Amino acid sequence: MNATIRTLVDQNGKDSGCIISAEVNRPTTAFEKAQIEFQLIDYAFSKLYPKEGLNIYSNIHSDTPSITVIRAINKLPQKTVPI
Repeated sequence: MNATIRTLVDQNGKDSGCIISAEVNRPTTAFEKAQIEFQLIDYAFSKLYPKEGLNIYSNIHSDTPSITVIRAINKLPQKTVPI
């Protein structure tokens, strides 16, 4: 299986994570999507950002197996707003 990696950068151009999408040429079931995303998560932790704390997100409503990986989330710029 192949995957596409799109790098996310902060305002200084520093790598702050990525979006990894699996290249699947057919529709997937929810179970297949979860299995593929597990492989993508393993790849993120073992190959892309080894020994780093990561926040990983997945869209449960999409049939495209993909994850969003955010590294060093506590170092990203933040602001507090009233809601």
